[in-house]
Amino acid sequence: MGAYNNPEVAKDYTPEITAAWSKATSDITGKIVEGIEAKTSEYEALSKKYIANRGAVEQTKLALLKDLGKSTSGYLGNDWQDTFGPAIDAYADLNLKIANNVGTPEQRAQYQKELASIEATIDLTKDGVVTLASYSQDTEKQVATAGEQGGYAREGDLNLTNALLCGNGKISGARKIIVGRDPNTGTWSSKFSFQGQLVDGTKWGDPTNPDSPLELDATKIKEISKNGNNLLPVVPVIDNNIKNLAQTSNLFFKETKTVDGKPVSTVKGPDIEKYYTNEGEVKTSETDTTITFANKRVLNKEAFKKDLLADPEFNAQVAGLLSDPQGFVATLNNTFRQTAPDSKDTEGKTIKGGIWTLDKLKDPAMLAKAKELYTNSFAEYIAKSQDQEVYDKDEVTGREKINVIKKDDLTTTLKEVERSFAPGMSNENINIPKGGLIKDVSIGKDRTVKVKITKDDKGKITVKRA
Repeated sequence: MGAYNNPEVAKDYTPEITAAWSKATSDITGKIVEGIEAKTSEYEALSKKYIANRGAVEQTKLALLKDLGKSTSGYLGNDWQDTFGPAIDAYADLNLKIANNVGTPEQRAQYQKELASIEATIDLTKDGVVTLASYSQDTEKQVATAGEQGGYAREGDLNLTNALLCGNGKISGARKIIVGRDPNTGTWSSKFSFQGQLVDGTKWGDPTNPDSPLELDATKIKEISKNGNNLLPVVPVIDNNIKNLAQTSNLFFKETKTVDGKPVSTVKGPDIEKYYTNEGEVKTSETDTTITFANKRVLNKEAFKKDLLADPEFNAQVAGLLSDPQGFVATLNNTFRQTAPDSKDTEGKTIKGGIWTLDKLKDPAMLAKAKELYTNSFAEYIAKSQDQEVYDKDEVTGREKINVIKKDDLTTTLKEVERSFAPGMSNENINIPKGGLIKDVSIGKDRTVKVKITKDDKGKITVKRA
């Protein structure tokens, strides 16, 4: 019981990313350090003080580079020296300024703020890499099963789907990580950029302008993941919840057997005596010489649904599923195919319904409607997933109980019953009601069938298999 979660988001992909990004780290580190050393020529006027401080600054920088190399080298085909080069240079520059007491107190405070911004940006970028890489294993499968349980929701953005495929090397396209500084505020940020063209020539990228790349802000990626959501909504596998419900609810009949000394229960479906209407024997097959009959029972779906809606176990499953808003919406749109009703904004203007969205759930009235739709649809879905008709089975063998009758024997018996109502015969005085008379008659030594006897306006007797 409980909300559906995408296990891929939580998985630690660091080892896989490290392998994919391995590039001669020592050589790259050496080149960046050379760049840092060249940059420090600005401070030669502070030679003695600078020399004393430079060692500490380089150690700080090398530690940062080493940390970067563990989990960010080369995702999307990027060279992390290019990605983080400007930030690395600025980081060393700011450290040296602070170490050498350069600038006013206000300026030095700004240096500290910018250093923190660089460090936060690097961490955000690494988190974004891990999140995006977590879509590498199941994305193709979830695209192929879009709209189905376990697949991506149909309402998901196709541009974003292509971006995730592109980022993990599943389709071609331009992809890169952009780390930059806002010159007005001195703050640093990072984003992931994707753009491409499908084999049929269709361009993808920015949803509003396919000629421009789709850009995902690292902060936004982290925010989405932090809330337990997926970048692309996945349709929850509610069939698992139905299995759990069937095991715990008293509405379902269980057969318990002892296996290796332990009781094992098997769900047989809704209680047959309570939720299935007995329609009697019906023909199930026919050959040139025989007719096979079996006792048929039909599910009273409405009665079963009514009891489901009142069942504590059913409502517990619903509560768990509704606790995941993204999955809740995806199920309404995809599995249940329910559309949102029209609503009114604060000015009284009509907002067209259509697909359900997380934003629609922010309106208390729409949320209440969505929960009602979900609950009723779930009960309907469960009822439809049960056997709509069943045939009586032998308790010992578990096989369907059947009654096989030879055509000649049946025809002969029916004719004999008809003759028995003729003048002077044994059944002459039996009253046959207008709707007909149902009787059991024997065929042979051990077979019994139900027949329907009718009498027309002219007094003619007809006997047919019921």
